[in-house]
Amino acid sequence: MGEVIHAAFGAEREWEQTRSKTVDGLVTIGTLFGDDEALMRAKADRVYQVAMTHSVCVLMGSIYDLCTSKLQQGA
Repeated sequence: MGEVIHAAFGAEREWEQTRSKTVDGLVTIGTLFGDDEALMRAKADRVYQVAMTHSVCVLMGSIYDLCTSKLQQGA
């Protein structure tokens, strides 16, 4: 008792898997070219954050466009 168990469900698990694949991939590539692992992990975190931010912005823009076009048709 008293232990905290963290479980990732659905989309959260998918985002974490995507992050892990991004980090592992960049670390592997960096190793082949002699790049520092810590540097490659930092770069992977930035790539992941930019990708997530970009994806959410595109999704929200699409939802906004869809909603406003539906509103215009009803007017």
